[in-house]
Amino acid sequence: MQGNKKIGITTIWGSPVNYGQILQSYALSVVLRRMGFSPYIIRYTSSDVKNDDTILKKIKRVVSDKNSISKIIHRIVGINEKKVDRGFRLFTRKYLAYSEDVYNSYEDLCENCPQADVFITGSDQVWGEWGTLNRKKVFLLDFVPNSKPRIAYAASFARNALKDEEVDIFRNSLSHFKAIGVREQSGIELCKSLGVNHVKWTADPTVLLSRTDWIKQLKLEPINIGNNRKKSAVIYLLTNDERNKIVYKIIDYLEEKEYEVKYVSSARFIDKKAAYNPTIEMWLSDILNAELVITSSYHGMLFALNFNSPFITLVRDKSVDGQNSRIYSILNDLNLTHRIIDEFDKEVLDKIMKEPLNWNLVNNFLASQREEGLDFLKSALRDGAIN
Repeated sequence: MQGNKKIGITTIWGSPVNYGQILQSYALSVVLRRMGFSPYIIRYTSSDVKNDDTILKKIKRVVSDKNSISKIIHRIVGINEKKVDRGFRLFTRKYLAYSEDVYNSYEDLCENCPQADVFITGSDQVWGEWGTLNRKKVFLLDFVPNSKPRIAYAASFARNALKDEEVDIFRNSLSHFKAIGVREQSGIELCKSLGVNHVKWTADPTVLLSRTDWIKQLKLEPINIGNNRKKSAVIYLLTNDERNKIVYKIIDYLEEKEYEVKYVSSARFIDKKAAYNPTIEMWLSDILNAELVITSSYHGMLFALNFNSPFITLVRDKSVDGQNSRIYSILNDLNLTHRIIDEFDKEVLDKIMKEPLNWNLVNNFLASQREEGLDFLKSALRDGAIN
């Protein structure tokens, strides 16, 4: 078939606490291996981003970002993520392949391009607004020789517009891609605004594996609702912000209803109330067996949908733009946007929790997206596309 043709992947990969970040890489790698390829993650550290992050820029961020003061306070009272061991390193060593070399900058990649037959960028927010132009060039695969195919799979902008200085770089770079798949519908419009029309919406890699796939691949154990156990609720936040106070109220509310609440945070400086630090397999099992999942995480929501676990998505505000676009892209199609909340309201929570979900509709939708995503990859990676 494809022999051992190598695929080099640029993605965001190094967090010791962000479950979705690791699992999207894992899922894409599993799928590519099933297709007969040998995928590996290119260890780009973004060190060139830090060098460009001057004190002046940091001050401007604090002044302009209303959440910065809150973040500073959390850093003072929080627990540094480096002190938390969730077994991520064991997981990645067991299941993922990485480049032998570490690349600290765009220049490093240009001077010593990783060896691969094809390159993929994605998934996750690889085209987000953060970082230098050189960082963006890395995730636009500008370091790749013209003789090698470039593919984007479920790449995310996490925004609706580019900065002026980015426009020409993105327009030129994207024109060299064999195939472009983006994770949000808004990404399609952004690409088309650049004159790049060979773009499709593609499902997040975690959706490419079915509920059954996840259970078999990682030996997860479904638990029956009986067995005299309490109802289980998983709360999973990505950041520390004003939503923490909402979560505290939700925890009290659920405990009054006799739920066993497991509160997990992937913030860099973790909320001390989120003392539960499960491994990746435990985290997935918790979602699989939960009667309720409340999360600010896109991937947390996706796993709840994929595992047929009732869910509520907690956002900072209900704007459909920016970070929220990825959530609305999915829930709009499922007519489930009413399960998005941005405040604590007992009546709203009660109504959502009592509402039965049409899992047949959800599963059919995910199956369709899974098939389209797999077809996209097969088409982009078929023999004729790889020299």
